[in-house]
Order: sequence, then C-alpha cells, then structure tokens
Amino acid sequence: MTRLFESGDQLVPRGMYINEQHFNASLVCNAFRGAAWMTDVRIYHDGQQAIGASYRWGVRVGTTPVQAQVIHPSIPFNVFQWCLSGDSRVGPSGARPQLIEGANGGFTATLRFEFKLCVPLDAAQWLFTRHRAPFAWLQIDYGLYWSKETQGQALFVPTGSHLPSLHPYVDWRTDPDWVYDMRGAAQRDIHGFVEAGQCQSAPAREATLQIPKVF
Repeated sequence: MTRLFESGDQLVPRGMYINEQHFNASLVCNAFRGAAWMTDVRIYHDGQQAIGASYRWGVRVGTTPVQAQVIHPSIPFNVFQWCLSGDSRVGPSGARPQLIEGANGGFTATLRFEFKLCVPLDAAQWLFTRHRAPFAWLQIDYGLYWSKETQGQALFVPTGSHLPSLHPYVDWRTDPDWVYDMRGAAQRDIHGFVEAGQCQSAPAREATLQIPKVF
C-alpha cells in the first residue's frame, strides 16, 4: 500500500500563490485529485452585529496518476502514468455551498467537494479489492464573526476523507504543519475508505486543524 501511495504526483504543491489567477494557472497540469476554494470572503455588519456574509467559490476535479511500475516492475515508467478525471459533485448528493447563521450572530460558509476515480481505475480497484470506488472529498468550513470588541474574525477549518492528502491554503499560502499526508493514515481508516461503497461518500477524517484569521 505504501508503494501504491508513493506512485502519486511527483510535483510538490507550492508554498504560496500570488493570487487566484496564479492558483488556477497551476491547476492546468492536473497534478491533483480535487481542488476547492473560497475567495472574497466578507462579513457585513450594522455597527452593532453581523448581518450577512458573502463569498465566491470554485471547484475543479483533477486526475489520478499511476506509475506502471506499481503494476509490475518490468513495465517502463512512462507507459501508463495518467488516468482521466473521474466523477465529481459539490456537496453530498450535489448540494450547493451553504451559508448558515450561527446562534452567536456569526455565519459559517461550508463548501464540500467530492470526487472519485475514473472508470478504468474504478474497475481496477474492484479487481484488487472487490469494492467499487467511493467519493473522496474535501470540505472548507469558514466561520465568520464580527463584534464591536473584536471586529472581523474568521476561523478556517479544512477537513476531508482519509484519502487523498490535503494541502490547505489561507490567503494563498500554506504551512507544512497544516498538511495532511495520507501515508500516515491508519490501516483501519484505509479499509474504511476502500469499503465505503460504490459512489458513497468516504468516512470523514477528524477535523483537527483550525486556522484563525483577522479581517
């Protein structure tokens, strides 16, 4: 399994991007499983309390790379390296991003993006495991708060399924301490992912990372 995990992208994600355009330009190489982003996040107030929030969002499904040598050491490296994109959906069962007002007067913007293997790799998974591929996913929870005492504050909480790895960015910058590496997943979590069921959402990984931000 470790060898299979290490057959993924050889490109290391950037530590930072200049802006949204720079980020989107980097996605042209398709060296990722799925990407989701929220930009222009704003909270509105009347001088006493928060009264609304807004944001823009986007998603993009990538591809799944496979080194042929994982299948058999005698196969040349470049014979079979890339597979086409699989299916994707925004939110469970296609639900759109949500903006929910909290009891404390703040708002939480949630964006969930789900993606799965393409048909050939889905068939290959079934041959090896007798299980069809579930939807892997990533989710952004953006808590937005405002008060006269604290002004504008936000809490960025990224999470997702146990596979694949996750590289969160805030203001187009990341930090090594924020990265989740799927190679550290427990065996039970890998089994839980593989056995989640065809086109079902894979089990959630515990959301342990919370990144504060001040407007």
